[in-house]
Amino acid sequence: MKIGIVGTGMVGRSVGAALAGRGRETMVGTRDVKQTMDRTSEDMYGNPPFSEWIRKNRGIKVGTFAEAAAHGELIVNATEGVHSIEALKLSG
Repeated sequence: MKIGIVGTGMVGRSVGAALAGRGRETMVGTRDVKQTMDRTSEDMYGNPPFSEWIRKNRGIKVGTFAEAAAHGELIVNATEGVHSIEALKLSG
């Protein structure tokens, strides 16, 4: 089963790694791929930047919110609640 995850934070990473580890074809979506991949600092919780995490999780694809939604037979909303409506609209 193909899974699309909308959100690249702690929840998106945790769910993505767990699903990919169970053999699911997984894609994580973000608003702006370049900006997300260019970040070099830890997040507010001390987690490494997404680009470092995705390198360690090579089986997981990364794309825009819309690409992740189109990829998934099942879509997981892993965005912060206050941003969910906007992210889901961008997902199509």
